[in-house]
Amino acid sequence: MKNDLPDRDGLPEHLKVLLDTYPRNGWSTHQNFSELTKFWLNRHIMFRTALETLQIEGNHFLEGERDPQRYAALITKVGGFFINELHMHHHIEDQHYFPLLIRQDERLSDGFDLLDNDHHQLAELLEGMAKSGSDLIKKIHSKSEASMFAADNLQKILRRFDRFMDRHLTDEEELIVPIILKYNPRINL
Repeated sequence: MKNDLPDRDGLPEHLKVLLDTYPRNGWSTHQNFSELTKFWLNRHIMFRTALETLQIEGNHFLEGERDPQRYAALITKVGGFFINELHMHHHIEDQHYFPLLIRQDERLSDGFDLLDNDHHQLAELLEGMAKSGSDLIKKIHSKSEASMFAADNLQKILRRFDRFMDRHLTDEEELIVPIILKYNPRINL
């Protein structure tokens, strides 16, 4: 399906109706840009940064530049944080933000269906990432020669996930922030 996360190269045109009026470069200076919106966008930055850290450190490990035990600890700490926080973030969006925001502009209801579908696809990918990371950690701790193969496999999963997550986060931001700027809904959590 053209609007599935792996096939999408941006929001469908009919969902950009508010983005055209409220372009990204003016968000932070708009009177309805709140501290909560800033916090939410910073969470997105945090997810991108954590994923980038995992990819960079994985490359260093594959090049023999990282101690295996320290790399395993990093995967546990950063990878576990990333997975848990992203699951919680999506849950809060699905249960609190999206139901409120969808009522602001019916023209954009398809966008929330799109984002919900993304969340399900990303959850499946997160499960694969967690399994791959766990497998790698076990191989490192057992000093298995297959740890390099497992690390390469995790890197492939991380690259794929990075592409999909970035697409999702960008589309989510470009749908939601313009709604907040236009309608200034009361969001309490």
